[in-house]
Amino acid sequence: MAPGGETARRTREADACPTVVGDASAAGCPVRTVSASGPDAPGVRFAAPATPARAKVGSTVAPRVEAVAPAGATLVRILDGPRKVCRAATGPLDRRWRAGGDAVGRRALVAEVRDALGRVATADLDLTVERAAPSGVTATPAGRRIGRAVRVETRGRLRLPAGVTAAEACRGRVTVTLKLGRLTLSSRASGLSRDCTYRSTVSTRRAAASLARRLRVDVRVERNDVPTSTTTSKRVSLPVVRRR
Repeated sequence: MAPGGETARRTREADACPTVVGDASAAGCPVRTVSASGPDAPGVRFAAPATPARAKVGSTVAPRVEAVAPAGATLVRILDGPRKVCRAATGPLDRRWRAGGDAVGRRALVAEVRDALGRVATADLDLTVERAAPSGVTATPAGRRIGRAVRVETRGRLRLPAGVTAAEACRGRVTVTLKLGRLTLSSRASGLSRDCTYRSTVSTRRAAASLARRLRVDVRVERNDVPTSTTTSKRVSLPVVRRR
């Protein structure tokens, strides 16, 4: 490669920064942290939200960046990570960033301004992205008699909050408990499927006649990354046995 060719190539890549915030599939916009000083040095800050900021998976953060460059700004951008998507424009920037499932934990958005003299100023926005708790769980129990025993099959689905995808949240442990009043008759645990559905069968040998009006299933979904469990309770109807 000719002398200076590599530098020229890198300059072209930096100038071709994508214009979409939050699409982690596009890369090639490295963070530069060259210090700028002096009365005419560029400056940049996050005007919103206040730092440190918190967000739930699936929610949208609206960072606003304000920049000053007495020598003239040539680039103002927001970055998510050292080599992820950024916004190239002349500030101020007011864009939306979606907190996806891969963003869980503590991270920093970086605002950067570059002036006509090649000097760079940066600012960080401390952001903690938390798992979003499910909005509920459904349960549809179907009971049947098998001799003197009773078997109950329960199917249902974990309901997700708006903006959260199945790939981000459909995991966990589902426990279905068959109860007679306060008495536990049977319990079974299974995993949640990839589409957030579950299917579980519990049974008891207690005489069906004593269960007809008081039988129910309690469903509990637990995830290690969410501090609270999601529960529901449904009454179980048994088919009527007609005497001849």
